[in-house]
Amino acid sequence: MIIQKTYKLLDRKAKISFFQLVLLNLIKIILEILTLGSIIPLLSGFLDFKVIEDNVIFERITLIFFNEYNQTNFIVVLILFLITFTFFKFIFQLIIVSHTSRIQLNLTILFQKRVLRNYLNKNLDFYLLNNSSYLLRQTTSEIRDIVSKIIIPM
Repeated sequence: MIIQKTYKLLDRKAKISFFQLVLLNLIKIILEILTLGSIIPLLSGFLDFKVIEDNVIFERITLIFFNEYNQTNFIVVLILFLITFTFFKFIFQLIIVSHTSRIQLNLTILFQKRVLRNYLNKNLDFYLLNNSSYLLRQTTSEIRDIVSKIIIPM
């Protein structure tokens, strides 16, 4: 319910940015699963290669990189996959952090403009009844806190 109300507050550009962020996070999750999933065969290759020796998929993957399927080549291929997946996961994490901070900045500016526009349309009585420091705090720090602590974590 609160997510739907928050979603209605966003403009089209912010909605597209959130969708992109969700897709980037899904790719990062897939890379995380592949990284963690390659650890078990790696440990099995170190401890007991006979368990993995009959696996056709591992044999084909190893034969792509090497001419022979043995324990050493299998471990080298898995270590390379592990390093590659970890590297891409790190790159995606950097992209996600950059994208999230850009979304946070754009949302802060969007909401600050809306509040400021609302304040500019008020009559003189409103300004006489409210302290200017309160209005300034509402426009700057309160909006920044709402965006960074409520909207972005959602």
